[in-house]
This record gives sequence, structure tokens and C-alpha cells, in this order.
Amino acid sequence: MNYKLIVSGNYFQFKSRWLPNQSKEAVAKAKKTREHNALLKGLGVINPKDVLSLKRKDNLSRSRNQLKLLAHANINQYSKFITLTSQKIFSINEFQSFVRLWLKQLKRDLGGIKLKYVGVYELQDRGAPHVHIICFNKEFIDWSKGLKHWRSIIGGVGSLQVKKCESIKHINYLLYYLDQPCINELGRKSILRSVGLEVPKVYKDNIPPHLKDQFLNVEYSRIMGYPSSCDNVFENIFGYLTKAPSEKSFTFDHALEFLRISQTRINEFDRLKDQRSKHNKGATGGVAPTSP
Repeated sequence: MNYKLIVSGNYFQFKSRWLPNQSKEAVAKAKKTREHNALLKGLGVINPKDVLSLKRKDNLSRSRNQLKLLAHANINQYSKFITLTSQKIFSINEFQSFVRLWLKQLKRDLGGIKLKYVGVYELQDRGAPHVHIICFNKEFIDWSKGLKHWRSIIGGVGSLQVKKCESIKHINYLLYYLDQPCINELGRKSILRSVGLEVPKVYKDNIPPHLKDQFLNVEYSRIMGYPSSCDNVFENIFGYLTKAPSEKSFTFDHALEFLRISQTRINEFDRLKDQRSKHNKGATGGVAPTSP
């Protein structure tokens, strides 16, 4: 596989895996090796705390990306951005049980219609947790009744804020609230998601005909790789599908060329790697760190 296209609503991720001229051994190594392992071998990081920190950073990045794809795959013009808070301070376990009860009550109010949502818990400095939810249902929901349910469940003063969901803005809000302390405290339970949601569509080495006339509005691109060989350098492109071209737009055919990576991009990657190596040598008194 040379590339993978993930389409989630109007959001896309275009990822190259490896270059066609790589050997099977190099491909297997690239698949097995993670960025933090490459850092360990290349820079000699041996502190277990550093390894744990890198793994947690990887987990957080992966969780954010999965949440982003899921939200973009389900968002629509009727979606609402909801925030539930309480004046009284509850433990996170108590608060989560209240949220589950509230969601069940909302489902009853919908007459058994499936409630579709994703959400993230936030741990506030004052100690009172609250939750941010994007609800994808097209059916009418009486949010004033939802507020009464919420106050009844928590047995005190609480608020229910409802806003029309602006896809990029509010999805990025969720990603912002999904922070490292939240992941460390709650793990997978820091993310709420209902069953039956639409999932992103994945195409491997294939661009379907219905996407051929789409332009790619590139949000950002990221060059990555492993120190052992330039053959393992690859690039990921992220952005939004649009019918109308703009200054930042190009086509999937152009993207394929982009993913083959020019020599200029590889040289830039090597230059940054050399800079990092020199910086580490300076930090260790001119002695290069050794591998464990």
C-alpha cells in the first residue's frame, strides 16, 4: 500500500505509507517502529519516564484524531453543541453517572429514537467536572425539558448551554478539552460516544470516482520519518473537501505527486534532524548520547 485516503464528511486525511521502491525489510521495520522508539535509538533517551511520556503523547494524539474523524463523519446542519455543568462539586465518577442518566432520559423523550452524540469530559481547576457534547440528531429535542431533567438528576443548581454547532470551531473545542490530565485521569472514559454513528470511509490506493471532482483545501501537511533511512520519510496531508477551488486548493492527482516528496522536502527534513543532533551534543558537553 502506497497511500491511504480517509474521508470523514467533508474532512479528509491523505496519508502515504511508504515509497514503492522500498524493500520488504524496510517496510516491515517502518510499520513496527514508532516515533518514540526511533527517538530512543537515535538520541539515546533511556529514562523510563521519558518513554512513558512519549507513549502518553502518542495515545492522546491518536484519541484526538479518532474523535475528530468521528465528529466530522456525523455532523450536520441540525447538530448542537451542548455543555452540562453543576454548581455543586461532584467526584468525576458521580458526575459521569449523572450524565449517563441524563442521556437515557433524553432518549426516552425522543420516543426510543437513537440518540447520536460524541462528547468529552473536562476537569476544571475548581474541582467541578463538566461535559461538552455534540448532538447529531435531526429530530426536535426540547432542551428546556432537558434542563429540568438535569437539575432533577444532580439535585441542585446546574446549567445546560445549547448552541448551533459550527463544525470546525466546535469540533476543535472538543479536541482542546481532550487534554493530557483528562486522559491520565479517565483514560478511555474521558470520551463519550453513542452507538450507531457513521464511521469514516477508508480507501487504500484508490480514489473513488465520486471524489474525483473534489478540490482539496489543505489545512496543513506534516512530514515524518525515521532516522535510519530517507526511504522511510513520508508526508501526510490534512484538510477539507470543497467543490469550489481556492488559492489553497488542489486535486487528488496533485496530492499523489505531493506525497512522493521532492528532494527539497527530504533535504529540509535532514537539515532539521542535523540541527536537533547538534543541539543534543551541545547539551551533553559535546559528547553525543549513546544508544542503550
